[in-house]
Formats: sequence, C-alpha cells, structure tokens
Amino acid sequence: MSKSWDLASPTQTGVAKWAQAFNDGLTPSDPQYGNGATPVVPYYITPTGAPQGAPNTSLADYNLYNNHITLAAQNGNNWFNDIFKPALIQEHNVSAAGGTAAIEMTLALIQEDCGARGALSVARELVMRLRPPGDRENSLEPLQFECGPMDRFADLPAWIASHLSDNLSVEALAARVCLCPRHFSRLCKRFFHASPAVFVEELRLDEARRRLRVPRNSIEDVARDVGYQSADSFRRAFERRYGVSPLGYKRNLRIENNKIYRSPLFAA
Repeated sequence: MSKSWDLASPTQTGVAKWAQAFNDGLTPSDPQYGNGATPVVPYYITPTGAPQGAPNTSLADYNLYNNHITLAAQNGNNWFNDIFKPALIQEHNVSAAGGTAAIEMTLALIQEDCGARGALSVARELVMRLRPPGDRENSLEPLQFECGPMDRFADLPAWIASHLSDNLSVEALAARVCLCPRHFSRLCKRFFHASPAVFVEELRLDEARRRLRVPRNSIEDVARDVGYQSADSFRRAFERRYGVSPLGYKRNLRIENNKIYRSPLFAA
C-alpha cells in the first residue's frame, strides 16, 4: 500500500496563519490571504494574491520572468505529484547553414523566451545584428537601440582623456571597444580621421597645452600626467605639433598675460 504525506490545504494554511497572529496579539495580514477577519484563498499565487479577472492575469500577458502567472489551488493540491511530475519540455528541430545563421536562429529563440531586451543584450555581447523575421535582404532595417560600431566609439575620446597616463596601445583600445586591433584601426581612421597613435597623441597634447597654462605645473609633471615616458619625448611631440617647445609656450603665455595685466583695463 502506498503512503502519502498529509499536507495542509491552502485554507488550512491560511487559518493557521490567522490563529498565529491572533495568539500573538497581532492583526492578521498576508500578501496572499489578505487582511480581513478571515483568510481568503487567492485565485492567483502570481501575481501575488490577485483575484479572478485582475489585471496582468490574462495568458496574453504571460512572461516567464516578469509576469509568471500561477493559478492557486482553491481546494488544495497533491504537492508531491505536482513537484515530481514531468516538466513541460519545448522541443525544436531546427537546422542552420553557416555560423551567422545559427547565431541569428539562437537569438530568435532567446527573444521568444526572454523578450526582445534579453535577445538584444546577447546580440550586443556577440557583436551581432538582430534581424526581423523573413529572409529577404530588403526587409532588414536597423532596430531601435541597436548597438553599432559608432556607439562603441562614442565615449572613447572622453575615456582616453581621463586615462592619459594608462596603457593606450592599439591592443588596449581595441579591447575597450570589443574589436580586434586591425578592425579597430580601420574604424578609428574612418570615425576620427586619424590612426589610433595619432589620435591618442592629439588628445595628450591638447591636455598638455591646457595644463601648461597653469604656472605652477612643471614641464616634467605635465609630461608624466599625460602619459609620456620622458620629458624629452614630450618636448619633441609638443614642438612637432605646435611649432614651439613647452618651455617656449609657457614663456609666451607669461608675456601675453603681463601685457593684459598692464593694459588700461587693469589700471588703478
């Protein structure tokens, strides 16, 4: 003879909760059973304690992660049968020719189960483009918020400017935007009209010129802060770019400032 466990029904569980609250001198209240004089077994467990016909309980609104609709058992369940019964299995027999087609098919399955946002997140990690249903090339249109190469380059200048003393090699910058060094170099020339090395040098020298305007900043300190290994290499790069040495630049600034302060505008 088989033996089964005698478990409390939903009604018995609610009654026990209410008895416990009364015994503790508290007002009974529960997300599922409500807060009335007696516990009310809900029609839905998820959304929590929802009555029949409540919003977001239509099967059309079902979502595995955001709206997992679960009916409550008004008269109790055989929990062991429910827990150990075979799970619902969704089986797909699919085939794809080529790596790109296989990835696009996988993204479509992810979108079916997890929604467009989840599929788009995975596509960005894979640096892929989401395609709408259909196999016609003219049906492919850019999707909203799709992450293209320019999106990954958009914040690169600001990031470089705040990390001038770091390793800014082509390999390091390419890793920053999730591209191989060769492809990164091509896109850098396309978007910034300069090679990675020239682009980084321009940002370093622009920041160096700004810092040289502060009288207390020495040339050696500025060179180190903007990422140059030595003051000599910094002097050569600065003079090549601006046609004047860093020391000459500071001297010219001092002369110009003295002229301004001696002008009639600053006269007593």
